[in-house]
Amino acid sequence: MDADRLRLLLREIFTAAGGTHDDWDAYDRVMAEQRRTAVFVTPSRIYGP
Repeated sequence: MDADRLRLLLREIFTAAGGTHDDWDAYDRVMAEQRRTAVFVTPSRIYGP
């Protein structure tokens, strides 16, 4: 995944979780400085009660 797609993905995850931001450039900069990333998990089993 290239850096631009990761930047947009982190925004998507943040907004999907209910987050808002007044300065997306600052958000992007902090996420890059903190080396934030996204992890995709594909469940192989789901257990129920």
